[in-house]
Amino acid sequence: MAEDEGASGPRLRSYEPPEIEIVVPQAGEMDVLAAAEAYLSSSGAHLPDLTDEWVRSHAGTLHVSEGTGARGWLAKLKEQLVQAQHDQALAEKPARCAQALAERLIEPPDDMTVEHVRLGLLQSLAAERTHDPKGFEERLRLQKVASAEELAAQLAPQVAAQASALDAWGAHENIEVTEAELPRYLRMAPMQAKARIQQARQDGSYPVLLRDARRNKCALLLAERCQCHLVPESEASAKARWQSYETYPAFAHIDLEHERQRLFPET
Repeated sequence: MAEDEGASGPRLRSYEPPEIEIVVPQAGEMDVLAAAEAYLSSSGAHLPDLTDEWVRSHAGTLHVSEGTGARGWLAKLKEQLVQAQHDQALAEKPARCAQALAERLIEPPDDMTVEHVRLGLLQSLAAERTHDPKGFEERLRLQKVASAEELAAQLAPQVAAQASALDAWGAHENIEVTEAELPRYLRMAPMQAKARIQQARQDGSYPVLLRDARRNKCALLLAERCQCHLVPESEASAKARWQSYETYPAFAHIDLEHERQRLFPET
């Protein structure tokens, strides 16, 4: 479908739902060990403590039968990890479709729009850091940035482009949000949404609230119409990730290769 002639606001080269591939990570031995360490560390233990005796003594909290040993628990953990990775890939679909749509923008967002998004991201990142300091530091490490300011500057152009693309697509498709739909598309409980709507009406931010909800609705509708394919991660990508585990602070005092050979001796 061609671009809208004479349309105001952001425009796209095409409004057809995109077709993309979403990569699903492999759940290899190192991934399973990483998940096991995360679980063990929450109870004060670590991978070297993972033995048949430890699993049997924690069978109730691990939700396994009393006769299950370490390798049996790891097999169950791998099943859960495979399902979690598949679910995560599907959860990423709206954002991935929006990003594909953003690549069709005729003009990128202007500097003022990107700066406004950057400031909003800084607020969100500050809240994230307060809620989960360790998780936030891990996110900075994975993104290879040193601060929230650097991360916000890195993300702002992409987030702004996705928002503009969703606005353009929503206008083309005549998508609107009613007040009854706000709790769902603001991802809030009804009572929380009611209080937020009342506050927005008082402080004049109600149009912004509607805009954000409309973008979320557009992202979900786009994902429903988007032709997406889940594809397995390449061996090269998986191996690079497994090697990166050696640099994780949580594994600084653990010989991962030794633990892999101990817990997966047949490989």
